[in-house]
Amino acid sequence: MRPGVEQLQDRVLVAYGKERRNPTSSPDAEQRLDAAARTSLPEGSRVLSLECRTTMCMLEIAHPDEGVAQTGGPEGWLSLLTRAWGGRCSWVASVKNAANSCRP
Repeated sequence: MRPGVEQLQDRVLVAYGKERRNPTSSPDAEQRLDAAARTSLPEGSRVLSLECRTTMCMLEIAHPDEGVAQTGGPEGWLSLLTRAWGGRCSWVASVKNAANSCRP
């Protein structure tokens, strides 16, 4: 049986928690992801926090309302962010706790 969404989310968050920050690559990845987020997010949305580790970054985003958060679908802001970032992004949290895990 395939794991459910919540199990996959938990796995990604556990893996992220085990990683250490890379002093060489993390600052550059954070700058690139921050720039990608600022050009891709809908009006009124903002970056709450951003931290990159060795192979993953955690990006927490606040949206003005749930409707805006849900516009991230296949051709929405999450797709724009992924293309601007140039890496992979996985949705790993609920709309109320909007967080994305992105890999450089």
